[in-house]
Amino acid sequence: MALPLEVNLMGQNEVIALEANFDSWKTTRFSGAKKNFYAFEYYSIEQFLRPYGLSDLQLQSGLIGASKDGGVDALYTLVNGELVDVETELDPKVSTPQT
Repeated sequence: MALPLEVNLMGQNEVIALEANFDSWKTTRFSGAKKNFYAFEYYSIEQFLRPYGLSDLQLQSGLIGASKDGGVDALYTLVNGELVDVETELDPKVSTPQT
């Protein structure tokens, strides 16, 4: 039995608001970007990760989008709301012996 696909399209007003917000963001935040940098990709990541207060350098560290990557544009690991990077020290979970 095939389940119907549910498609939620944005309303016209939502599209207009998103485009206006994105255009404003590009003007203020993205004016000096590199040529191979995708503005909407970065905008989306910044919006999605906003609650974590990541810096631009931290946001850029997770960008991995390329061709033939299966559609993955960015990858971040967060533990307890903190970004894990190469300098992060994690305490190993100590297991207690079973008696």
